[in-house]
Amino acid sequence: MQALRIVLLSTAFNGLTQRAWLDLRESGHDPSVVLFTDADEVARKVRQAEPQLVICPFLKDRGRPSCGATVLSRW
Repeated sequence: MQALRIVLLSTAFNGLTQRAWLDLRESGHDPSVVLFTDADEVARKVRQAEPQLVICPFLKDRGRPSCGATVLSRW
């Protein structure tokens, strides 16, 4: 399986996000974490990371960055 550049978009780097980050690293992927602060700032950071996939394991606020990547969330 090819390694993916993945952004974990989360409100906090809590246990769920930490576990997802660790499991993705151990699976050979390249995960990074972007904490949801300001929607414009988040969109900029996500675009800058050039992810192939965005996973939102824990978000208190709603707002999907337009980055061209596939976004997975519970919405």
